[in-house]
Amino acid sequence: MGKWQRRGVYAACIIVGLAAGFAVGYLIQKQTRKPKTTASTSTTKPKSSSTAPASTPVTPSGSSATASSTVPSSSTTPTPAASSTAPATQGPVAATPAAAMTAYMQEKGIDGANMQFSVVSSSKSDPRWKLDKGVKGSTVSYFLLKNVTGGWAVIDYGPTFTAPQMTADGAPADLTPPK
Repeated sequence: MGKWQRRGVYAACIIVGLAAGFAVGYLIQKQTRKPKTTASTSTTKPKSSSTAPASTPVTPSGSSATASSTVPSSSTTPTPAASSTAPATQGPVAATPAAAMTAYMQEKGIDGANMQFSVVSSSKSDPRWKLDKGVKGSTVSYFLLKNVTGGWAVIDYGPTFTAPQMTADGAPADLTPPK
């Protein structure tokens, strides 16, 4: 067998291996994301940002940025788009991005009082996605947000984001990470 034929066989093996790996990953992800049939009132914390935890949707009270009242989960359970690999909603669903970020921080036990929010970037290909920044003193936090049924939800949160990390969370490729 010639040098180029061997390389072709190696390339074919790699492609088949990757396809099998993605198929197994898809099946595992599908098995671990079974919807719950009963509403839960517990305030369990999610295991990690890569899993889809049960969340309690909320809406803001009045015109303030805090979220305190709950909305029935049957009307706000989002379904990811068919072309999206986004995890299920990570944070509470709220009417505004600021309310969703505040409720998310409250859910995580983080003090978000007096945090100033601003938009870092928005997707032009899918306007349901955006990246916001929260600043409190010298602490900067970034929130990956998605507009879902019932309002806005925080999909991921952290001190910084990279393009591959946002893509892994299901965000469109044109959503730019912080600089």
